[in-house]
Amino acid sequence: MDDFLGQLAAATPVPGGGSAACYAAALAVALGEMVVGLGAKKQGIRSPLKVSLAAHRRWFKAAAKADAESFRAVLAAYRLAKDDAKRPQAIGDALRGAARSPLSMMARMVRAKSDILASRELCPKSALSDWRAALVLLNAALAVAVENVRVNLDGASQRQDLEESLNNLQRAYGQLSDG
Repeated sequence: MDDFLGQLAAATPVPGGGSAACYAAALAVALGEMVVGLGAKKQGIRSPLKVSLAAHRRWFKAAAKADAESFRAVLAAYRLAKDDAKRPQAIGDALRGAARSPLSMMARMVRAKSDILASRELCPKSALSDWRAALVLLNAALAVAVENVRVNLDGASQRQDLEESLNNLQRAYGQLSDG
């Protein structure tokens, strides 16, 4: 985590907000894992939610790197010579790719939120603030992902399907009540 924070603090464009959103989401599901672990232990049961939340956590950690790579492609496209006839298309395609990354994060956040909400049943009273913190972190991660999609859509090629995906994912996430 210290390495990531140092990279994030550096005066470079990568990693940026998308990677930070992934780490916030990873923190959220890690708190969900803790809540499930505490509740399952107290009740003497095993919960499949722990496995699911751990899978989300690993996915978000890997997605942070993938998001950084997608933005590196944008930077490379902008570095093409301004008089290069291929530059506008390269930028549009790179921005499209950079918009897909936070869209995939958002799709995973929908599933992660569903699992965190389901973990409430196992949440001991002493861990309720941790459960709520998980939702706050995941909501913040989603807000950042939305912003990243929007900024990349500005110059993305063939953006209509991306806008539709954004709207659908925001709606799906919003339909999951925060309990």
